[in-house]
Amino acid sequence: MNLKSIIIQRQFFIKIFILIGGITFVVFPTQAEEILIVTENFPPFQIAEKQSNGKVGGVSTEIVQAILKEVGMEATIKVYPWARAYKTAQKKKNVLIYSIGRNEERENLFKWVGTITNLKNYFYRLGSRGGIKVTSLEGAKQYITAVPRNDFRHLFLEGQGFGQKSLHIVTKTDQTVKMLFKEKVDLLIEDELAMPYQLKRLKFDPAHVAKAHFIPEASVDLYMAFSKQTSDNLVNKFKAALEKIKKEGTYDKIREKWSR
Repeated sequence: MNLKSIIIQRQFFIKIFILIGGITFVVFPTQAEEILIVTENFPPFQIAEKQSNGKVGGVSTEIVQAILKEVGMEATIKVYPWARAYKTAQKKKNVLIYSIGRNEERENLFKWVGTITNLKNYFYRLGSRGGIKVTSLEGAKQYITAVPRNDFRHLFLEGQGFGQKSLHIVTKTDQTVKMLFKEKVDLLIEDELAMPYQLKRLKFDPAHVAKAHFIPEASVDLYMAFSKQTSDNLVNKFKAALEKIKKEGTYDKIREKWSR
């Protein structure tokens, strides 16, 4: 084989190699990064019922799922006790945790995506008891408020100077609702999305309950955040998707559905 033939043959194989390489790229695209999502059972934000066959629901979960759809990714949501979810999101790469409060202690432990919902806590009363007027935390002390023992609501009110005469301590949140309807107490504290969920679950009509006073001191934004080992590129994709579903109205529609 002469030199000219060798050159032509090499050029032919180079073209074939480039062509095959291009086809391979089309057929086998670079796989997207896989992520693990962790959370806790925290109705109505994250709901993991035994009869749901491992599926997770709730207002925050639906927002997370809308974001996943926007970025074109699928991911498994694992429901753990909070301590395990929190630890997993600190130790491993590409772990997303929700719904998590953001404070100074946690600020540098995660890469924060953004607010996905919030806890807006109110004093609630029966609608028929219009004589109960609350305009401040101090003013609520003249009434009896039901709180679950050692719950954040119990600890919060004690920290605000509520004494034994103004608190009725129970063991479960369900009992606060039942005592309110029996008029054994005047008030209870609950989040504005959690309240209708709890009432429907316990077979009470939400129309019979009214907000008595918003408590900004007991309210907080809840976030989604990635583990620190996650790439900024992935975090930024989720940030952009969250902003997009808020701008296009998907976010508000999900919250509105759960507020009824």
